Amino acid sequence: MQPQREVRAPLACRGQVAAASWIVPAGARPQWRARWQRRLTCWWALVEMGELSTRTGGEICRAAWLDALQVRCGGASLERVVRAAWFVPAAGGVLLAAIAVVSRGYPATRYLVDAARGVAAGPARTWGMTGSEDRLVAHSFAAAFAAIVGLIVALIVGLPLRLHNWRYWVFLTLKTLLAAGLVTLAWVEGGPMLRRCLPTQEIRVLGGGLVFTLLYVGGFGYAVAWSVKDQRRRCPVCLRRLAMPVSMGSWASMFDPPTTELFCDAGHGRLCVCEGGGGESERWSALDASWQELFEEPAGPKRPA
Repeated sequence: MQPQREVRAPLACRGQVAAASWIVPAGARPQWRARWQRRLTCWWALVEMGELSTRTGGEICRAAWLDALQVRCGGASLERVVRAAWFVPAAGGVLLAAIAVVSRGYPATRYLVDAARGVAAGPARTWGMTGSEDRLVAHSFAAAFAAIVGLIVALIVGLPLRLHNWRYWVFLTLKTLLAAGLVTLAWVEGGPMLRRCLPTQEIRVLGGGLVFTLLYVGGFGYAVAWSVKDQRRRCPVCLRRLAMPVSMGSWASMFDPPTTELFCDAGHGRLCVCEGGGGESERWSALDASWQELFEEPAGPKRPA
């Protein structure tokens, strides 16, 4: 009789769970780590049987990090905070403040703004550019190229074509501008800081100029793709990230393709996502008032009068 093979989840997932366990208090760490290792084992066993997709591994790892933070904070519902619509601008504001502190007040950005004002106010010239104008042109060209790449990425990822209210599209626009602006600020302010750390002029031009600019273009495209994908997983009514994913169907079946249903935890509706890629990939269904009771949080114990 052939011995049963041990089921082991991918090393990347096991490593993330092990890293997240160090957030948990020392007394609860062994039980927490054993519980999440069992979850990983059960998930990977379903993947090997063709019942689930490997794409859910990222969701499990993110859930492990959030659960570790929740245990550390004494049971606060951090997952609900992260899914809220206001969390995106709040996190963006924190990152903007962090870049301002590290760069000491956005000196490179202010330099480019002053150069642009000088070009707009100065007399027209037929030849020659100053150093500040040359730097302004180089940054403008790279930013325009990154914007074109971001537009192409948005079209490839696929914008949500369903008709939603104006808040949905305003939130998508502002979130995309915030994500792209953060990447651009990090590139503008990080370039001079990186070049100061490089030893020779050739390495500064190649590493701090060309390579860093290519990384910026790639980061710009990734920021746009993240914004669009994040928006497709938000409720069009309250703009919260959808939760409670439920997997149905099987990857090994042609007649029952794998699908995932995600629900708005406020009870506004559900999104059905076809994992197989055939036919309609996403379908949003609004829920009536009879579903609201299933999503209401239980009331706390009443105090005696």
